[in-house]
Amino acid sequence: MNTHFVSLLLASVRTVALEKLSARILFGTATAKRKIKTHAEVCATIGLTGDATGYLALCLPMSTAQRMAKKLLGVGTTETYPDFADALGEFLLAILQRAHPQFCELTVNIGLPHVILGTQLDILARTTRLALSLPCDSALGRFSLEIMVEITKTSPPSAALEENHRPAEQVV
Repeated sequence: MNTHFVSLLLASVRTVALEKLSARILFGTATAKRKIKTHAEVCATIGLTGDATGYLALCLPMSTAQRMAKKLLGVGTTETYPDFADALGEFLLAILQRAHPQFCELTVNIGLPHVILGTQLDILARTTRLALSLPCDSALGRFSLEIMVEITKTSPPSAALEENHRPAEQVV
């Protein structure tokens, strides 16, 4: 997994959360796994294709998801509210759209967001890939960010990513 690509995503999470949720995000210690077992009740996911393939997932307890959706929509919501899933999907999409221009010479296609409700959801990656699970904390609640991205371009522009990137602060 390209650490500069991941750092761009984390910086984008911080910026978008501050802009759209008025919330500061604190990142915990990341773990790399082949299978992410989450106790989340809500998962917003977006797939990536092109020179970088994989997914980004936002995994939240229902209470955190409801607080985020309320902040995004300006009204109290539950999972049955018509715009609940859209708000969370659009938040995740905004994170990727913020980071996208900084992907340099990589052609990265961003899929449509999907929001899944359930309990103890498993996020399965291809067995040859590792996923990064990153616990996050905010005034709206705890959640996790799951990242599985593989740069597939034969000669990834690591130097270009490095030049255009300032590392995101990370609270451990």
